Amino acid sequence: MNASPEPEHHLPPAAQEHLERLAAALRARGFTVTVTPPALAVRNPDTDATHATVSNGLAQAVLLREDAGRWVWCWVWPGLRPARRGDPVPPPEIEPIGPAEDIAETARLIAKVIRIDEPTGTPR
Repeated sequence: MNASPEPEHHLPPAAQEHLERLAAALRARGFTVTVTPPALAVRNPDTDATHATVSNGLAQAVLLREDAGRWVWCWVWPGLRPARRGDPVPPPEIEPIGPAEDIAETARLIAKVIRIDEPTGTPR
């Protein structure tokens, strides 16, 4: 049985450039980035790429989408797992981050969400 190929997303050149620029900015900060238009998957390389990594916030999906004629970056928050086995998982929530042109601020916000800080303070 052959799996169907992923659908191709043909983005306008400007949108593709936004994806590439954000990916480069995140890689420059040391993150692992996978580009799958129209989205990016960003992972903290100091962690393993597992379901637990995504669940504990050390990886993040970011979507580029058009809104009222402008390209915007959006967080993709996975739907909560249903309480009862067999119930459908709700679709992810999409939350705007900011305009696609603002690569530096978007990279800063993503880095803030998935970085691991060194422990501070004294042990108890």
